[in-house]
Amino acid sequence: MTDTRFNEISVLVSGFLLFMTLAVTLVCFVRTYRFHGAKRFARAGALIFVFTSPCAFCVEHYLRRLNTPDGFNSVFADFTESLPVWLIAAVSAGFFVAGVLTSVLFIRWGRSRLSERSIYDGLDYLPEGVWFSDVHGLPVLVNERMHEILYETFGLATMDLGFMHRRLERDELKPGCKSVPYHGGIFLIMPDGTVWDLRETPVTACGGSYTELLAFDVTGLYRGNEELREHNERLAAVNEQIREYNRNMDRIVREREILNAKIRLHDEFGKSLLAIRSYLSGQNKDRAALLELLKAPVFLFQNNEGGAPEDDPFALLDEAAHAVGVTLHYSGALPSRNKEVLCVAVHECITNTVKHANGHNLFVKTVENGGLFTVEFTNDGDPPEAPVRETGGLANLRALCERYGCEMRIESAPRFRLILTL
Repeated sequence: MTDTRFNEISVLVSGFLLFMTLAVTLVCFVRTYRFHGAKRFARAGALIFVFTSPCAFCVEHYLRRLNTPDGFNSVFADFTESLPVWLIAAVSAGFFVAGVLTSVLFIRWGRSRLSERSIYDGLDYLPEGVWFSDVHGLPVLVNERMHEILYETFGLATMDLGFMHRRLERDELKPGCKSVPYHGGIFLIMPDGTVWDLRETPVTACGGSYTELLAFDVTGLYRGNEELREHNERLAAVNEQIREYNRNMDRIVREREILNAKIRLHDEFGKSLLAIRSYLSGQNKDRAALLELLKAPVFLFQNNEGGAPEDDPFALLDEAAHAVGVTLHYSGALPSRNKEVLCVAVHECITNTVKHANGHNLFVKTVENGGLFTVEFTNDGDPPEAPVRETGGLANLRALCERYGCEMRIESAPRFRLILTL
């Protein structure tokens, strides 16, 4: 072999290719143990490695001779030096191409097959946490998501299953974390508001018994259930209020009927007493009308509405006023609604005109303004000596106005005035 600079570089490149071939085939051979059915790639890699090793050994001895000033005596160096450079380069390139081709084919074949590493990688890409432990609680397979959940909850990325159960039972969690047990699992609430659902299930695989622990992100579902629970609590409170209202309905109706009876009884007795007073004073000598008027209180005590139906209550009020010597003067049309309130108010004012003011005329003035009716009651009797107190008939009238949503106002000076806003 001619000792030229070109030959030295060629042999150096050949040696580099041989050593790269050894590295590539060794890696390929080591990775084949993870796959079932990869024996042909293992055999091909081993075969290339066996044939490449002596060639690399010979080239290495020759390169050592070239780099030693006094020379390097070696049979392998002599053998390599006796070979043509092109043959060394061709063999080196051939082994390198064979090694790279075997590795590429193995990689392509491995991508279409499942291995332990591919299972690990696949589990790490899952958004849920996965944990498998043996019968003693020791972890066998834990993905990255479960490691993150355990660290955020307990401050430890790895632990045995029994230790985790004890930490949960004692509520020994990191600050801001909270566990909420439920039938079938546990909710873990993180400081950022994320909620994980932990579910534990025994499984059997590969002839052994294991425990599977899965963690699901149920933040949206948990918040929805919390809102639904709060809504149901509000509905329960409303239903209780409705039930309480229904229980009070009978009492409300009974009190309303009692109030109506009080008002009518007061009105009838007031009307009767005023008629008796008018008869005794000589203002009205119609004895038959007086006796007919006195029948109404008797009928009320007998729980009998008695008498003919009152088709026109205001006409009856005119008759009652005439019987006690009071003349009614209307100014403006009375509203068609709230007749019961108006009748009670007119009757009370007739009674007060005769009983307290010694008057003979009652003035009823009605003014309409934007759908509101203001009815004002005045008389020609004596003005009150003191502020008028709402007792008896006026108190009943106040309760009736509140029930119908009317406004009632009383003025005592300079004259008595009763003002209703309907």
